[in-house]
Amino acid sequence: MVYCNKHQKRMGFAMYTMKKREGLVYDTRYPEDCLVDLWLPDTEEPVPLFVYFHGGGLESGKRTDAQLQEMVTLYGIAVATADYRMYPKAKFPDYLEDAAACIRFMMDYKDARFSAVFTGGSSAGGYISMMLCFAPQFLAAVGLKPTDLAGYVHDAGQPTVHFNVLRERGMDSRIIRVDEACPVYYADHTPKADEVPPMIFFYADKDMPNRPEQTEMFYGTLKHLQYPMDKIHIKRFDGFGHCGYNSAKNADGINILAAESAAFILQYAR
Repeated sequence: MVYCNKHQKRMGFAMYTMKKREGLVYDTRYPEDCLVDLWLPDTEEPVPLFVYFHGGGLESGKRTDAQLQEMVTLYGIAVATADYRMYPKAKFPDYLEDAAACIRFMMDYKDARFSAVFTGGSSAGGYISMMLCFAPQFLAAVGLKPTDLAGYVHDAGQPTVHFNVLRERGMDSRIIRVDEACPVYYADHTPKADEVPPMIFFYADKDMPNRPEQTEMFYGTLKHLQYPMDKIHIKRFDGFGHCGYNSAKNADGINILAAESAAFILQYAR
C-alpha cells in the first residue's frame, strides 16, 4: 500500500529534494558521541520530524546506518538520525539521557519548521524509544514529558531490562529482569487517555529468541491495564529475522521501515 500525505499529489508521488545537515552536535559535553544528521524535504511548509535512534545492542551501530531517506523524498517527513554514547564507554542510563537531549535539541532547532515531533528506533533504539515513552524522568530532565511528542515508533526493542544492562551488572544476559531499567516496569496503572501518546510496536516473526514473546507481552500488559488501545498499535513482519525488514522493500519498492513509520506518523501528525 502506498501512503500519501497532504503534500503529495493524488496521482503518483510528488518527489521532494532532500537537504542534509550532517554532524550537528546536540550535546557539547560529548561532541564525538552526540551527533545527529538532519534530512529535510525541500518545502516551505512545516513538516513532521522523526528522530530516530539506531540499533546495535547499545554497543555498536551509527547514525548513518538508517535507511529512511524515502521518508523524506516520498512522504515529506524530516528525519533526524542520531548517535549516542555506547558501551563500553557508556553506562546505564547515559544513552537514555543522550536521546532525551537529542530530542530537546531538535525541538529547539531554529533552522527548520516542524509541525510535530515523533521519535523511535530499532532494536537498541527501540529500547531507547520505549524508555523515553514510558519512563518520564528522562524527558523531564530536559523539560519535556512523553506526550510533548506526537508519537513513538518502537521497532523490535526489548521491553524488559536490556541484555547489555544485565551484562553491565555482571548478570547472564539471557535472563529476564523487570525493574527501573526497563520500559514495562513503568506500565503500573490504568492511565488517563491524554497521558498516553500514540505508539506502534514492530517486530518480526523470526526475531531473536524471546523478542516476539516479550513484545506481545508488553502489548498485552498495556491492554490488560486498559491503556487507550486505539492509540497503541502492533505490527508483525512475517518471514524476517530481527529487524530484517529494515533493509527490505515492500511491494511498491519502498523500504518497509520507512513506509510503515511514515504511515503511522502521517496518521498522527498534527
